[in-house]
Amino acid sequence: MKVALAGYDHWIDSCRRFLPDEAEVRILTEEDLPEPDEKCLLSGSSGDWYPMLDRAMRQGRSVFLGNPGSWSHHDLQSLEHVAEESDVDLFVLRPWRSALGLSARSHRIIRLDVPLRSNERWKPVFGHAIDLVIHALGTDNLLRADASRATSESGGMALLLATLRFQNGSFAQVSIAPSEDAPLQMTTSDHVYSMDPAKEASERGANIREFLFKNGPLPKLQDALAGRKIEENIISILRTS
Repeated sequence: MKVALAGYDHWIDSCRRFLPDEAEVRILTEEDLPEPDEKCLLSGSSGDWYPMLDRAMRQGRSVFLGNPGSWSHHDLQSLEHVAEESDVDLFVLRPWRSALGLSARSHRIIRLDVPLRSNERWKPVFGHAIDLVIHALGTDNLLRADASRATSESGGMALLLATLRFQNGSFAQVSIAPSEDAPLQMTTSDHVYSMDPAKEASERGANIREFLFKNGPLPKLQDALAGRKIEENIISILRTS
């Protein structure tokens, strides 16, 4: 198996832990392109990596994007057009969907409490949170949203609160706060779902292995677009509040 890794150092290190011993690994720069027989796993800024990803998809390469929450809705939409024109799939990392073991039915009201680890950026974490919200509620038709955040004395994230109401009447509250050991929790009307750091890491590995070995379905780029539009709406509110 040939694997191409690209992007942030912590992403490359994380991916290596889930690769089989026999994997042939190549580290890509922004100027490189995955070979036809390489599986490419990328997590990096769109400003640095969009041209490579665009070229790779146009040439039919298989790519897994680890941080769709850090890419703009405009860039993701452009890549979706490229995927359609080139008849390829761009898969995205959304590990929280399966990690919580949600029931099949859609929920109407949820509260999501998300810990922010010291080695994480809040925007990608927020992206996973919004994806989980629309997955749990079964809708992405946002009616209105509000959000606010507080920073610590050092300038880091101290607390982020967001409320979302959807056109079908569903409602969600999302909070993000720094914590190294608190589990992610989602509260519904009849159950509290929980995911500790070990479970989250395990699900990330499962997503990577599914991409490499095609053992199960993975979210595709089109699944990330609706959530990314909601994220940008809320980030815009945060900038003006």
